Formats: sequence, C-alpha cells, structure tokens
Amino acid sequence: MKSLALDSVSSKIMVTDADYRIVYVNPAVEALLGDAEGEIRNGLPQFRAGNLVGQNIDVFHKNPSHQRRLLGGLAAKHQATIAIGGRSFDLTVTPLRLGTGERAGLAVEWADASARLKNLEYSAQVAAISRAQAVIEFELDGIIRALGYSLPEIVGRHHSMFVDEAERNSDSYRQFWAARKSAA
Repeated sequence: MKSLALDSVSSKIMVTDADYRIVYVNPAVEALLGDAEGEIRNGLPQFRAGNLVGQNIDVFHKNPSHQRRLLGGLAAKHQATIAIGGRSFDLTVTPLRLGTGERAGLAVEWADASARLKNLEYSAQVAAISRAQAVIEFELDGIIRALGYSLPEIVGRHHSMFVDEAERNSDSYRQFWAARKSAA
C-alpha cells in the first residue's frame, strides 16, 4: 500500500538504504530526472535516469566524499539546492531511523528549482531597476508632486527641470503641458 501511495503522488520521492543505495524512485522523480537527463549528463556523463534503483547516490555528485560527510552527520531534515550539469534542483533530505534509533536510510524529495531561481533573478533585476530609476508624479499643469528626491529639491518646480534646453524650448513640449492643463 505504501508503494502504491508513493507511486501515485506528484511529490518526487527517492529512498536510500543505510549504505546510500537507492532502493526506491517514484514515477514523479523518474520523470523529473528523465526530462533533465541530457543536461545532467553534461556534468555527470555516466548518469542514467532510468537506471537509478540499485545505484549509490554518489551518482549525483562529482565529489561523493563531501556528500557523504554531510549525509553521515545528518540528524534532522536538511534542505539544499544543487546544480548538476546546468540544472538546479531543490532537495529536502530526511534521515530515516528504525525504532531503535539506528539509521535506516534517507528519503529525498526533489523539485525543479529553475522557476524559483528565475523568479529570484527577476526580483533582483526589478529591485536593481527600482534603485536606478525615479518615479515622478506630475500635476496636470506639469508641476511635480512627488519623486525619489528630497522635497526641497523639486517640489513646486516644473517638469522642465528634467529635460534638456532644446526640449524645454520646443513648441511640442509647451503644447503638451498646455493640453494637460486645459483638459483639467
């Protein structure tokens, strides 16, 4: 029944034994890693998504000793993001213990981290753009109402202080503000 449940959920689950041999991979994690296999193989040429059960989880790491040190001392749930051959995955690793407290293995939940990381990248870009730009509000006659400068520098002054002299003296510029004022 447990296997049926794990095979049916959309969560991407992998289970290892105490020696870090993969003993179970549900269809959702098989699909995730199968879709990413080409990219994963860029970093790990021996990787085969359809051949994971029976292999050691060292197959996911170029430096297995680092991974083993981390997992060997794992006493509680651990979350990490790993990059393999151009793909990034969020992992939640939970140590499995027998009733005696003896280590039985690991449960590893996988997730594709690309959307989360892309959103972080976009958020950072938006924050950078926000720091580099000022937002200005004008009254209908062109008088500045607010922006990211100190008030004494701009309040009560005309938009024309922000444009070059040629623009400021043009007929189209004057007509633009005259049309706003007359529409009010």
